[in-house]
Amino acid sequence: MYLTHIIQIIISGLSSPNVLTDDGIVNFARAIGLYVPQEMSGMDTAMTFSSTECLGIHLGAPQSANLGDGNGFVNQTIELRQDYGDPEAGTCLESLVGGNHFRVFRQNGPTANSGALFLA
Repeated sequence: MYLTHIIQIIISGLSSPNVLTDDGIVNFARAIGLYVPQEMSGMDTAMTFSSTECLGIHLGAPQSANLGDGNGFVNQTIELRQDYGDPEAGTCLESLVGGNHFRVFRQNGPTANSGALFLA
């Protein structure tokens, strides 16, 4: 059984190449006020990474999605959370009262290697 998330936004693979990189989506997340750990800058695109959780604790498994690209269900590439201006404790507040967060999936399979980013 897979834990899945509903895809809500697709950033076209025809978008600016700068937007479609991990650094590009991290920059977007910063612009809308989500917590992005410093170590995510310049990260390897093959790396699976979840942002720092409340007190470093993450309950649950990565979410997965089938992007129709021939890879079947794949886990999120990145998860970013709102930190309410406090990188140390803000994600705890986000966990308690809710807030913005999103997961990123990249379409790069053998039957549809568009490079599009799917946000859930």
